[in-house]
Amino acid sequence: MAKSKFINPLFLPTVTQEAPTAPPAAPGTAPAEAQPQSAAAPAAPGSRAMARPGARGAAATARSQAAPAVPEAPVKFTFYFTPEQLRRLDDLWVRAKLDHRQRLNKSEFVRLALERLLDEFEHNPRRVLEALRRQRSTS
Repeated sequence: MAKSKFINPLFLPTVTQEAPTAPPAAPGTAPAEAQPQSAAAPAAPGSRAMARPGARGAAATARSQAAPAVPEAPVKFTFYFTPEQLRRLDDLWVRAKLDHRQRLNKSEFVRLALERLLDEFEHNPRRVLEALRRQRSTS
């Protein structure tokens, strides 16, 4: 399989690392600027040492807890489905509109299905991986 040069923006760090604020120096001690810095320089983009969204520092965690949660807008992404899966999705969407009078779009159905898959994988990864192996062998 050919490697893509596309970089998924969802995997880029979203939190900038700030230099920790040193507490005020006690009287008779050297100022904080004179003490050696132990923090390493930020990692280069693409390196393994780069900050991951799940590996935030204490300052970033405190900021994220203090700031009100702003819902993120959905991101457009391309996935491939079989014609049968798309036909069934269309049927589901039409039934929701006509039989249940729900104004939903197909993306909402797919997001719900993906969320359920992710939850199931967290609880039982072997079951999900086995289902994927079975699906691969039948296609």
